[in-house]
Amino acid sequence: MKHFRFLLLNIFIFGLLAFLLSLLFPGTVSTSKSININASQQQIAHILKDTDNSAKWNVIANSPSTKTTITSVQGDSMIMAEITNGNQMLMNQFNLTSYDQSTTAVHYTIIQNNAWYKPWKKLLLLFSEGKFGKPMELSLQNLKSLAEKK
Repeated sequence: MKHFRFLLLNIFIFGLLAFLLSLLFPGTVSTSKSININASQQQIAHILKDTDNSAKWNVIANSPSTKTTITSVQGDSMIMAEITNGNQMLMNQFNLTSYDQSTTAVHYTIIQNNAWYKPWKKLLLLFSEGKFGKPMELSLQNLKSLAEKK
């Protein structure tokens, strides 16, 4: 009985320490990628606003159960889109900067929020660059080839 209480006390103390340590982790994590595209800002904004065809270029949104919704548009310079797939919700932000009439820089950012009381998910957010980095780069390459075709 003495060993059992000692084991329970150790589990409780380590659990409490893990929770307190997780409070130091950020609740919001952003992963960003950029690319220069030889197309006008309006042309790229038109492609980004077309949620029906977002699966053609966005690797993250190409699942049949994924739904893309535009949540905010500020002219042709910033577009916010929400991608939901089951319980997972990702905020996607696209900032478009036009250098001249034919070259536009696209900054793609995925913003993930997590509640403070879910320490295991906050720990997983620290590895989101590995999870979303390559699909974001591939999505930007697909967007570039689609925009430069037109």
